[in-house]
Amino acid sequence: MDHIFRFGLLIGLLGLSAFFSASEVAFFSLSQSQIGSLRETGGKAGELAAHLLERPRKLLVTIYIGNELVNVSVAAVSTMLALHFFSSELAALAVGLSAFCLMVFGDISPKSFAFKYSREYALFAARPLSFFAKIVEPVQSVITSATNRLLALFTPAGESAHAGLTEDEFRAILHRGEDKGILESEEKEMILNVFELGDTKATEIMTPRTEIFALSADDGAGTIIERARRSNHSRIPICGKNIDEIIGVLYTKDLLSQNVETADLKIGGLIREPYFIPHTKMVDELLREFRKTKRHMAIIVNEFGGTEGLVTMDDVLSYVVGDESQAKGADQFARVGPGLYLVPGRMAVEIFNDRLNKNISQEDVGTVGGFVFHLFGRVPRWGESVDHDGMHFTVRKMRGAIISELLVEVPERPQGAHNGGGG
Repeated sequence: MDHIFRFGLLIGLLGLSAFFSASEVAFFSLSQSQIGSLRETGGKAGELAAHLLERPRKLLVTIYIGNELVNVSVAAVSTMLALHFFSSELAALAVGLSAFCLMVFGDISPKSFAFKYSREYALFAARPLSFFAKIVEPVQSVITSATNRLLALFTPAGESAHAGLTEDEFRAILHRGEDKGILESEEKEMILNVFELGDTKATEIMTPRTEIFALSADDGAGTIIERARRSNHSRIPICGKNIDEIIGVLYTKDLLSQNVETADLKIGGLIREPYFIPHTKMVDELLREFRKTKRHMAIIVNEFGGTEGLVTMDDVLSYVVGDESQAKGADQFARVGPGLYLVPGRMAVEIFNDRLNKNISQEDVGTVGGFVFHLFGRVPRWGESVDHDGMHFTVRKMRGAIISELLVEVPERPQGAHNGGGG
């Protein structure tokens, strides 16, 4: 009779081993959205499951305690049964067989099942696992405390022992998501662009000083109103003597609220204080400041206090969503022949590199025109050319000392060159 009880106990222990093994996989394979869904639609069991996952390390230790207790018990019971029914030589074989059964039926199979039906199994296991967690709470607390102390010994100073995903790991997840069709390419690029905000200077997405539409404070009210209406700009810098002396910003919506036919309209009363930022400002920091100050435009100044450019909230958002149609100069880029491209001088270097799969760069240069200007080392003349990295740049248009358009010749790879000559 004792042996029948022990056989029943062994089967029950195998079931408990399967329960704890499956619980580990089921709970820790749930995504954040699935956990939220459990809390909202899973009833009491769903709330318990979500509550357990609020402290994942505690849950993991609880499951391991249960698994270890069960596995030790399986080993003890199977050994007693083997010694009773078999000789000492065959008993070792019987114990090995029980270990095999434990691995297949108490570990691998339940984990595979739980991985496939993680939500359903988490709902099933939530109540018994919560009950077991209360029973082993004292033991769990001791083990968790010891584990935390051990981790602290091997964690570098200033680094969290609970560190989450690194940026590289998160990028890899995004690429896998795109490969599996979970994410669209545009969605992946948008998320990656958010990561780039902290590595991107505001000068890289700004409108350069030569492209800024501004009005002079010396112009009369009528002139300012007329030019502002024709401009299609919602915010217009107001200058003093020149573009380096921006004294305010005029919101065109403020003009609409006024009786513009009134001869004594005071433009000065409508001008708002400008918001200046240094040319070293990063885009992520600028976005936080825009949100905090409720501003949508900033004037970028260099180390000498001169105006370097202008950046708006639209520029930041266009960068995040990858809207190249709004990117500086992207709309004027054109292929005019095999390996021949018309490139606006104001096109951002990053967009040029992306369009032509190149890697031109120069410190403190954000546009293709500025890059070519640097290659010449002087103010070039119309029709002059310069070579760089296999590309041939020809100046097509100049506006004063500024390169406004280039003809770029890029050697095209012969058809089939990528096949490595294989036949």
